[in-house]
Amino acid sequence: MLSFGLLSCGGDGRAPNAPEDAASRTSQPVAAASTVTLVDDDDVAEAAPPVVNCVTHVEPSVKRFDPRRDIVRGPFALVTVRSDLNLLSRASYEPRGGRLAAVKLPIGLRAGHRATLSISTSQRGRAALIYRERTHSANRVKDGDEAVSFEPCSADTPAFSGGVVGPITGWAGSIIVTGPGCIRLRLRVDNQRRPDIRLPLGHRCR
Repeated sequence: MLSFGLLSCGGDGRAPNAPEDAASRTSQPVAAASTVTLVDDDDVAEAAPPVVNCVTHVEPSVKRFDPRRDIVRGPFALVTVRSDLNLLSRASYEPRGGRLAAVKLPIGLRAGHRATLSISTSQRGRAALIYRERTHSANRVKDGDEAVSFEPCSADTPAFSGGVVGPITGWAGSIIVTGPGCIRLRLRVDNQRRPDIRLPLGHRCR
């Protein structure tokens, strides 16, 4: 199973643990991630996003998606995010020590599909995606990616540790944010719009 820490103060997509003093803060529960009605105005023409492919996948991946744990959109999922976001307090999303907070968003995608995840155009000054090597050290929103496309391994691709990758390819990554808020992510799978993903990052999504 993909297993990553939820939060770091910085843009490293390799998933460090949450700050040590997070437990001492007063936890404020936030709502589970939800869907939102599709908004045509957000489907504007954009330059082709960078592509993350099989070369940078992580292992082991999940064998199947679980709607109780993951935010699932057909063959795509944000793995563990549904169950884990409520573990963080509002203060966890504030910058610390001059570093932006980075929330881990592990991704799973079934073989044979292509997906593009992007920050809503109205929120691109507040958040950025961190899934590529060149963005791992980003500490400014403008140094991350507004959108990233994912191309999975074929199911029979040899795994790093023997056997094969299997039906789901996984990637480690995160979203950096300037502070608490409800962040809306757009998703296209196989060039078809899927319901948006709303992330309650220390702030309820309505």
